[in-house]
Amino acid sequence: MIDTFLTLDFELFLGAQSGTIENCLIRPMEQLDRIAKKHNAKFTIFVDTAYLIRLDNFSDSDSDKNLWHDYTTIVRELKSLSDKGHDIQLHIHPQWLYSNYVNGRWEIDQKHYKLSDITEHEAQKAFRDGCELIQKITGKRPIAFRAGGFSAQPTSLLKKLFEENEIYIDSSVYPGNVYHSLQQKYDYSNAPHGTIYHFEDDICVPTHALRGTRNAWDTQRVGHATRGTRNAWDTQRVGHATRGTL
Repeated sequence: MIDTFLTLDFELFLGAQSGTIENCLIRPMEQLDRIAKKHNAKFTIFVDTAYLIRLDNFSDSDSDKNLWHDYTTIVRELKSLSDKGHDIQLHIHPQWLYSNYVNGRWEIDQKHYKLSDITEHEAQKAFRDGCELIQKITGKRPIAFRAGGFSAQPTSLLKKLFEENEIYIDSSVYPGNVYHSLQQKYDYSNAPHGTIYHFEDDICVPTHALRGTRNAWDTQRVGHATRGTRNAWDTQRVGHATRGTL
């Protein structure tokens, strides 16, 4: 038997026209949920918490009363998905922290697309607030993370954020690929092609350190498999394009 992990990013379209939550999030997710139910399958859903937090910030103001409707609708949808057995995990697009809602539409910031574009303090707050929000919605703290735009480097920052928030699993690495632009920057040319591996100081370098040592991070499967030990992290290829089959 082959174990297959079905993962997706739950995020609003990030182009010039961001679209509506109904067309970008709610209807597509409900359709996927119906398909999953037919096959007794569950998703690991990486939720862009930076968008939800920004949405909540603006919904508390007089910017647009529809924003409160959007926020509560998404929260209700995520709780329903979690209650059905789908796994809700952490995903962050930092540009939302700098984006604004003006005249009924989002003005998306393009200069803070990856974690390395924001300060360490901002990254710590984004992780902490994101984890707390998911726990508030689902009753479960996330243990897995996928970086916006695959841009999880440098590992030194990621390692600290994982340690502070008890994140054990990464799902950002796109093995064999390199991409540099204003928005995205990653170099996974030397990343191993194994589906699961341990890592410590470099997300592309597997380690064989013993489980349970203070600086060792162990591999565990995203979703409904056994969750990791206290001092264990991993990286996994699940979800995007060539990734997804173990």
